[in-house]
Amino acid sequence: MRRNSQKKIFKILRKSASSAEENIPQSTQRYAENANKLLRKSASSAGESNLHNQRHQHSENSNFLQNQIATLILLILNTNKMNLKITTTKFLELLMIAGLLTVTSCVENKKHNEDQDEKTEQKDERHEKAETSNEDNENETENSKNVDVASLPQSVRDYVNTNFGGYTIGSADHDPMCTGEDAIEVVIKKANATDYALIFSPDWKFIQLEEDVDFSVAPAIINDVLKKDFADYTASKQIEKLTMADKSTHFLVDVTKGKTSKEVIFDDQGKVVCVSK
Repeated sequence: MRRNSQKKIFKILRKSASSAEENIPQSTQRYAENANKLLRKSASSAGESNLHNQRHQHSENSNFLQNQIATLILLILNTNKMNLKITTTKFLELLMIAGLLTVTSCVENKKHNEDQDEKTEQKDERHEKAETSNEDNENETENSKNVDVASLPQSVRDYVNTNFGGYTIGSADHDPMCTGEDAIEVVIKKANATDYALIFSPDWKFIQLEEDVDFSVAPAIINDVLKKDFADYTASKQIEKLTMADKSTHFLVDVTKGKTSKEVIFDDQGKVVCVSK
């Protein structure tokens, strides 16, 4: 319906511009000729049925519609300035053309803006859906890491009761070792006492105990090794002291470089025993 209306309007405009061409002085006829050509171009563009092409040509259409208006106004002003005669009928026709072109240009701009707003809304919706999907995936991954405390075997509870009197199990989840092997971290807590993490293998054999300590607790040689072998990385100020099942002591240091993070484990002599991938 909208394209048919546009065709009728441009048909009237072309007829009026052609008529005006024939009845104005030669010195200003080029303005009318230009208007007539632009009207033909506008009418042709209005007949396009492909929505993508219409959007693509909007900028060009808007520009030549504005040029048409300017051309016709200049035509009227130049005719008046040069004291050239133009009939009242033709004068009114030119004003009518300028008015109709103004309305048409406004309608085109409004339609274009509506299309752009709709396009922006659709893009925002897709972005929101993508963010929601990412959050769901993250939550799903996090949930898959969690271990129900109630499902822990009795052997784990016995180990805690025997070696950490007064402690209770706070949480449990899957936490891979430096080597990449799966392990289960069981966090134990006690009022006014240090929290510990007990690391078990998937078959519930005790591997190590972890506690957070200040970097100053580690042997000084560890800092020297980090400066030499991990110069491009930044070491965390808080590290983990690892008490292994055989009672030996290791130290775990997190190092980062940009978005890259690694775990570096040292023995108590400062020798690197593992670097995570």
